[in-house]
Amino acid sequence: MSLTKQEADAASTKVQAMARRMFARDVAYAMVAEKWEKIFDPVRARYYYYSVVDDQAIWKRPAPLMWRDLDHVAPTFTDEQAALLVQSAWRRLKFMRVVRRRIAKVFSKVYEEETGTYYYYNAQTGETSWSKPLALGSQDIDEGRLVGGDGRLLADDRSEVADSELSDASGAAKSDEESVVDGDDSEEDDSQGDSDDASLMPREWPRSKSQRLVDAAEDDPRGATILKLGGLGLPRVTFRALSIETLTELDVSDNRLSRLQKDFGGLFNLEVLDVSGNRLRTFPRELQDLDKLRALRASKNRIAWFPAHLWQLGALEELDLCENVLVELPMEVGNLALLQETRVWEVGVGLLEELRVLKLRGNKLAKWPNQLDSLKNLETLDLSKNDLAHMAPVSVPWP
Repeated sequence: MSLTKQEADAASTKVQAMARRMFARDVAYAMVAEKWEKIFDPVRARYYYYSVVDDQAIWKRPAPLMWRDLDHVAPTFTDEQAALLVQSAWRRLKFMRVVRRRIAKVFSKVYEEETGTYYYYNAQTGETSWSKPLALGSQDIDEGRLVGGDGRLLADDRSEVADSELSDASGAAKSDEESVVDGDDSEEDDSQGDSDDASLMPREWPRSKSQRLVDAAEDDPRGATILKLGGLGLPRVTFRALSIETLTELDVSDNRLSRLQKDFGGLFNLEVLDVSGNRLRTFPRELQDLDKLRALRASKNRIAWFPAHLWQLGALEELDLCENVLVELPMEVGNLALLQETRVWEVGVGLLEELRVLKLRGNKLAKWPNQLDSLKNLETLDLSKNDLAHMAPVSVPWP
């Protein structure tokens, strides 16, 4: 059967239109694949789509794909990206510690009775200033013991650096850090290696019990792994203690801590942290860096909230938050910063895949915490003495 010229032209037009549509769909797919990533959310056990161009995340497939889907599932990070992130964070931490220890060796914080305020004394130059050295950032120097009438330093108690409530002047701190590192002392640091360790500073006597405990940990030639500073009435944890990177267990329970310094996040080998019996209202975000932490004990505080970043503590097996004031367990939904870090749309307790013990007794929980059904290894759950009106809406796995 032969086609007329008119029928042949019509058939040709249809074939060309179909070819153009197929070509257009391939172009659209390539454009979408360049802009969007397909990512698996283990909490909801489904895929979502993340735009690398404008930081948007959606559950539905991008419209230009029509019935077709992205073939490639994006990884969280490549090995190279992860290595660069870890190296960058580690270099910055080490750099800041060297800078602050240098400053703590040179400056003293002195109380002036006439004005009722503190000033800072530079033992090398003899100069004084009302302003804190900017490179200390959010940290501060402990008070010096004695200063003569002419401003001369008579006693040296500069070995401890403590956290303060002062804000972090990051911009100015950067220039101050550069001046310290680029100065004449930089070569001395390279040649002395570990000579910047605060444990080598002269120690004033008599020493408090907490100072003696930290001294012993610093002087341990094998590297101290356990440090117990509980029940000493401490208002803060000394920077010296937070510089002992070999610690695997730190106990600062039953003190007067109202906040934890960011430097807790630098204890990369820490496995057990006990901060119970203090006055804490939250945790610093930097605790998320403790990727070896197995037990976090924070009962008998005043914790009402903490950043959902802490749910990234993947090795955590025990979490004790008894006798706080939690109304609900923190959870972030659609937080773009967390989405980039976790590739999970709903960031909550369900991320703690290794969690075996969860204690929430004596809080103010009014509803059953979300995502408990995702804790497949959970063995102990204590929700007693709360304001729960209903039992779990879903089945919680028990061994």
